[in-house]
Amino acid sequence: MEVLTEDVTRLRDEIVAWRNHRRELISDLVRQARNRKADVAAFCNHLAIDLTAMARRAKAVRSSSLAHLRQNIAARRQEIRLDLAGARRAWGGLFPVLAQEDVSGEPAGAGTRVKALSSPARLRMEKFERSEAGTPEPDAGSAKAASRRHPPSKAHGKRR
Repeated sequence: MEVLTEDVTRLRDEIVAWRNHRRELISDLVRQARNRKADVAAFCNHLAIDLTAMARRAKAVRSSSLAHLRQNIAARRQEIRLDLAGARRAWGGLFPVLAQEDVSGEPAGAGTRVKALSSPARLRMEKFERSEAGTPEPDAGSAKAASRRHPPSKAHGKRR
């Protein structure tokens, strides 16, 4: 019976040892899980910080590019406005014909007199000079002048 007692005692000792080993293994797994959780949280925090920094840099680049684009567009629009104004003057008869009175040899326009323009051409020239100087156009004061500027449309007063 002594062998049986020894076997049962050895078996009990093995059970206790495996139980302790399992307890250590579980506590080690719990500790590793906590460490991994902290590492993942730190990694996610680091990614969020990097993503925020990247977004700020990208926004700065985009706004800088957009400001540069706006400046370029404004410059092109100004060039087009000036080009169209020149074309309108050229095609609209706003360039006055210089008189043949100047024979002094000075550059054209320095001492020359301008011939009188016809009434519509003179009005266009005055309007252009006012727009270049930035002064507002004088009020016409009459309904007839207003109707010349804005002719009535055919379907304006008709509603169905």
